[in-house]
Amino acid sequence: MGQLAKLYAYPLRRHDENSFVFTTEKGNSYAIRFVRYWQEDVLPIYLGIDLEIYEIYFEVVKIQHKGYDARIQYTLMDTIIDFLSVNNRIGFFDIEREDGRGKELLRVYNIWLKMYEKATGKTGTMVNRIVHNPGQSNSYIACIIHRDNQILNESNTEELMNLALREIFPSGQVESF
Repeated sequence: MGQLAKLYAYPLRRHDENSFVFTTEKGNSYAIRFVRYWQEDVLPIYLGIDLEIYEIYFEVVKIQHKGYDARIQYTLMDTIIDFLSVNNRIGFFDIEREDGRGKELLRVYNIWLKMYEKATGKTGTMVNRIVHNPGQSNSYIACIIHRDNQILNESNTEELMNLALREIFPSGQVESF
C-alpha cells in the first residue's frame, strides 16, 4: 500500500481468497470482491495471451451515515491496484444500471484512480468502453490493469480490451468514451 494510502485507507479484512471488507469510522461497511470471469479459459485461445480475468464488485454492505469519505476511494483503489499487481491479471467493472448511471460511476472511478495515483505514486491504466448490445441495455465497462503488468509491455492495452470485449459480447458494438 502506498505511504499516503496507508494513512488514509481503511484496514481490510479478508473475507475469502479474493474478497475483502472494511468498515468506516462512521460504521458504514463495504465489500470489494474479485470474481474470476466465467469465460476466462476461452479468451486466451482467441487473444493469444494467458490472462487471469476478474470482475470487480464494490458493494455497500451497510450504511449508517451518509456523506463523503475520501478514505473509501483510497481503500477501493489501493485494494484494486494491489490485487492486479500480479502479472497477467486484469480487472473489469461492468456497471449495468437501471437508473442509467453506469457511465457516471465509471467517470467517478476514473477520477478516484487519478487522485489515488497522485497521492501514492502507484499507477494503473483504466480503459473505458460502452458495449451496445442489440435488444439489451448498454454495458458500461472499465478495464483496469496495473502499469507494471507484463501485458502492457507485450500488447496495446486499448486493443487488448477491444478484442476481449468482442469475444465476451460477440454481437455487441464496442465504443470508447
